[in-house]
Amino acid sequence: MLWSDGGKPWLTPPDAHGQRIPYYILWASNSDMGGGTVARGIGPGAEYIAGTIDSTDIYRALYLGLFGRHLAPQAGR
Repeated sequence: MLWSDGGKPWLTPPDAHGQRIPYYILWASNSDMGGGTVARGIGPGAEYIAGTIDSTDIYRALYLGLFGRHLAPQAGR
């Protein structure tokens, strides 16, 4: 397994209040994988990572958690 910075969390840039949020990124493989992928979340935006979702929705959940704003839905969705 490949770990986020040796197992230590990365920190977001400071927000308007100077707060930095720690986060991790983990990979199960160092190459492409076929089939489904399990994703879990805790913290802001985690409620959007539930059930079967599109991979771009994971990005939307991360964006919401990091920046406190929803991204507009993709055209045709």
